[in-house]
Amino acid sequence: SVSQGIFLKVSRQEFETKSKEWVRSEGQCRKQALKELWGVLQYPLGWLCDIEDEAGRNAERVQELTQLRKKCIPQVVVLLIDVLKETQLYQDALALMCLVADEERRLYANFSQSELQDVTVKLARLRVKWEEQQHGVEHIQPSHKIVE
Repeated sequence: SVSQGIFLKVSRQEFETKSKEWVRSEGQCRKQALKELWGVLQYPLGWLCDIEDEAGRNAERVQELTQLRKKCIPQVVVLLIDVLKETQLYQDALALMCLVADEERRLYANFSQSELQDVTVKLARLRVKWEEQQHGVEHIQPSHKIVE
């Protein structure tokens, strides 16, 4: 009937409008998440680090902050990897690798060996995705021969 056709048309238009709003809102949320996660990792002088000199530090507080960093920093890096993957910002994987490996920030010191291996694998996969995105799968050649 005509009323059903009009209802379906209006419903479809409402759905499309709401879908566009949702996509826009989700994009804004992802951008904000990226900004906040990068901010944690790039916090001046280190996130959850005291600025005081060694003589003024409380040993218990230093230990608590260290434990928090060991728990939170790997989680923040994994969250950032997930957001980079979902937003297809594969090119940022190299920047994240460099940040984690940076000798001045020493973020890698907050990871267990297995966490660091997992993050390295995830970042390498993102890097491969970036290469695929740049050159297409058929053009990627390994940089070295695999010896069996």
